[in-house]
Amino acid sequence: MKSDLKRLCRTALCVGALLLGPTASSQATVLIPGTTVVPDLLAGPAGTLVDTVLTPLTFGGELIANLRAAVVMNAGGTLDFYYQIGNSGMSGTNLATTTDQSFAIPAMTFATDVFYRTDPGGLPVFLPGSAQAVPLSAERSNDGVVVGFNFTAPGTRNSSRINPGEVSRILVIRTNATNYVPGLTTIGNGIITSGQSFAPFAPSVTPEPTSLLLLGSAFAAAGYVARQRIRRKPTAI
Repeated sequence: MKSDLKRLCRTALCVGALLLGPTASSQATVLIPGTTVVPDLLAGPAGTLVDTVLTPLTFGGELIANLRAAVVMNAGGTLDFYYQIGNSGMSGTNLATTTDQSFAIPAMTFATDVFYRTDPGGLPVFLPGSAQAVPLSAERSNDGVVVGFNFTAPGTRNSSRINPGEVSRILVIRTNATNYVPGLTTIGNGIITSGQSFAPFAPSVTPEPTSLLLLGSAFAAAGYVARQRIRRKPTAI
């Protein structure tokens, strides 16, 4: 009886651990194609800086903003894409949106989680302390290609636009990609201007010529063996 009771208790503890497991894990702000979410705050070390670029964004010969973009390898071994927008003090434009392009290719639609940071997370390329504008929402196009951050809420007066002289919070798009290519980021509010950034990339799965040769040889050998077996099979009388 006691042994049965012990087994029952161990079973109950195992079931309880399985039920409590998912609630103990951290929740990510997942952004799937065709949806809109509120980005979550991301804290702690950012990871390893892989690549970075600083692009002046101009419109009609006038400097509108500076775009800082970076690729970061996070602790999970996949790539985060970082962005920060500094509105020129002389632009006279309140920036309301930013969109990041090329987050899907025909072979793969990348999983994305969206965040913002209030600190650079140890990355020296971003501006600490002076960031005011907080993204109020993030959305992804139906085809998954475009991921956008909004600094104003549609149909309301709730606004966190990047005013002249201000710098946005650091915007983060976390993906399951392990490779990247040059990308494009667009900012706008009445004016539209784009600059160089980065985008995730899935390596081609097309077999190399040597692999195709080996595969063809294997099929040829299999065909030869099959023909020999047919020839050796005795004919029914």
